[in-house]
Parts: sequence; structure tokens; C-alpha cells
Amino acid sequence: QSIIVGDSGTNGAHVAATRDKNGQWMAIYTPTGRPIVVDTGKLAVKSGQSVNASWYNPIKGSYEPFQWTGSGKATFTPPTATDHADWTLVLDVHS
Repeated sequence: QSIIVGDSGTNGAHVAATRDKNGQWMAIYTPTGRPIVVDTGKLAVKSGQSVNASWYNPIKGSYEPFQWTGSGKATFTPPTATDHADWTLVLDVHS
């Protein structure tokens, strides 16, 4: 949960986060579709590595990749959809 910046919400609006202990990936679930602020500084990105960024759509069971080259605290806005509001942001360090 420490990768979420600010209030993570409660009950049906609770944003949940997890990451591996080595900082190679993180996943943040939002049930509301609202923008979320994430401390991406907890990713262990080394020289020559990049971060694969995508939104996981739990309804379709598919990923929607997008370009992201930032660092530190960053705001991520889920894709808009009419059939659901929940999304999972996935950031994965890639060599």
C-alpha cells in the first residue's frame, strides 16, 4: 500500500496495491476508474532498463499498454469505458 500516494479510500472505493520485494513490478487496482497517484520511485529501474506500463481490463481479461517514461510520484488515469470502472495498473521493469 505504500506505493499509493495519499488516501487509498475505503469500502467500495479502496485502491489496493502490491509490488515485489525487489521492485521489479507493481500493480495497483482501482475500483472507481478515478486517477491514482503512485510512487514509482519504488521501482528498481537500472541504467538501460525501461518500464512496461499497461492497464489490465478485468472484464475482457486483456492488457492495454501505454507509453510512460516518468519517475517519482506520477498520476495515472485509467482508460474510459462504459462497461466498467475497475482497472489494474501494471508497471513492470524490463531490460
